[in-house]
Amino acid sequence: MNDETVTPEFEPSDVSQGAHVLSGEEWDRLQARLTQLEQFQHMVELNPQAPWVTNAAGQLLDFGPRWLELTGLTREQALTTGWTDVPHPDDLPRMLAGLSHAMATGVPLDMEHRIRVANGSYRWMRTRAYPRRNEQGEIVNWHGFTEDVDARVRAEQALQASEIRYRTIVEAVHEGIWMVDGDYCTTFANGRMAAMLGYTCEEMAGRPISDFMDDTAFEDFTRHRELRQAGSHEQYDGRYRRKDGTDLWLIVSADPLMDEDGQFCGAIAFMTDISDRKQLEREHSRLAAIVQFSEDGIVSKDLHGIVTSWNLAAERIFGWHADEIIGRSKSLIIPQDLKDELPAILRRVSAGDPILPYETRRVRKDGTEIDVSISVSPVKDADGNITGAATIVRDITERKRTERELQRKQAEVESLNERLKRAMRETHHRVKNNLQIISAMIDMQSIEHRGSSTVPIKELSRLNGHIRTLATVHDLLTRDIREDERDQRVSSKSVIEMLLSLLAQSPAPLTVESQIEDIALHSKQAVTLSLIINELVSNAAKHAPGRVLVTLSADQGLAHLQVQDEGPGFSEGFDPVANSHLGLELVQGIVATDLMGQCCFETRAEGGAVVSIRFPIPDDAPEGDLTA
Repeated sequence: MNDETVTPEFEPSDVSQGAHVLSGEEWDRLQARLTQLEQFQHMVELNPQAPWVTNAAGQLLDFGPRWLELTGLTREQALTTGWTDVPHPDDLPRMLAGLSHAMATGVPLDMEHRIRVANGSYRWMRTRAYPRRNEQGEIVNWHGFTEDVDARVRAEQALQASEIRYRTIVEAVHEGIWMVDGDYCTTFANGRMAAMLGYTCEEMAGRPISDFMDDTAFEDFTRHRELRQAGSHEQYDGRYRRKDGTDLWLIVSADPLMDEDGQFCGAIAFMTDISDRKQLEREHSRLAAIVQFSEDGIVSKDLHGIVTSWNLAAERIFGWHADEIIGRSKSLIIPQDLKDELPAILRRVSAGDPILPYETRRVRKDGTEIDVSISVSPVKDADGNITGAATIVRDITERKRTERELQRKQAEVESLNERLKRAMRETHHRVKNNLQIISAMIDMQSIEHRGSSTVPIKELSRLNGHIRTLATVHDLLTRDIREDERDQRVSSKSVIEMLLSLLAQSPAPLTVESQIEDIALHSKQAVTLSLIINELVSNAAKHAPGRVLVTLSADQGLAHLQVQDEGPGFSEGFDPVANSHLGLELVQGIVATDLMGQCCFETRAEGGAVVSIRFPIPDDAPEGDLTA
């Protein structure tokens, strides 16, 4: 095409000499053709697109005037180098590659690119081209057009940038964002929302919201869903279920989504994780219940002594209801003579010093004083600043009354014990005097009948020895009372060694040896043991004069007493009852009844009798804690 196109006008009379004369019909067809060409010319010139045509090799043959207006090129420049000069350098390789591919394959061309326009700036264009083929199907030309799409492309780019910014913001916010359709199936969940539930965004997509709740939570959610479908905004606390099955508590701020007809088509919600807060609330409720229903009074006050909390136990202890005393000074419950106690407590608490439990007095609402045990701890705010004090109060009035009563009873018991001890000391003197009188009378009988054949002097001496032994043992066992000692246990070693020293003074030719382990015994056991040893040693002196060995040992809670002599021993199958041995029968009896033990009579292979006695050591008389 040329810049200026002239449409010739013909008249039927304007026929040169020798020219073909057109018939009227042919003339009409020619005029119609010319009119059509004129219309095509206007279409090309007025079209905002820039049409162009190339040969089969891609060489530009012609173009519409719009191309020159856009680029500011001359026709000559456009037909030569302009086609490659005006594209944006970044887009030119892609344009050439696309054009080459189209010409090589015959596939229509459609691409967007930038060109430099007449004012030097670059604008986005869309270029499309289609091949024209001859009757043999060969491409003879490429017809195309380039249109200005800069406004649309830049709008799309702005929209894309806005979407990227939006997605960046959505993914960066701390809150979860959750969108659902009209059936409450997930259409979008940001990364934070998915992470809170333990899923990926892809795992959540398309799933109904009921998949993320248990049955109880979903029933509660149904009410909120109905409000959303009615077009209402709402904020509430909701419980959801994580992928691992644990609870997730969220603040849900939900809004409905409506279509162009005002019909509900979905919802969007912003979710904030409050699981930690819910846990703290549960812990706070639990602690509040503990405080409220504790048996101890729990009271808090500020640093000026003004009561800020008062539990049920405090109401019971002091008679003040919480609404009566909260906001008033705690000095209301402190006796007048202890008014300095509250300021001292507040000074220590302000310094961060807790006060360990101590006993004091307080005043009830009715004016009666009570005994209490209190402890005080500082109360701190979230920044660690001391803001007040918490006091735990325990009413110990009844305990104190019981203690005073016990002290009175103890004084009475001690008085009775003292009187009893005086009586026992008197009894001791009387028993000892009586034993001494009996011993003296036996001595007198022995002197008076010395040389008499009718009176057994040996038996009188033996009896006198028993009496003296009993007197010694009695003196030893009542020493605790005489010396005002409280421990009623005695040393086996002291008792037995003293007893054996007396027995060794017997006129019979007797040598007494001992190996005594010190064992703490009850006084009754010591008396019984003394009687047994006295009987066994005296029996040995009578029937087997010579050497007697007395041993006492302890093993695994049992005491083992053994007395052995060098006499003839016991006959086989010896039984003190069957053999009418009164002394040994007595020994066997008191071992069983007084010591709860067992007695065994044996004869040693090398000769001599052995009496073995085993009995339990009392648990409350441990070895090593003895009274000599």
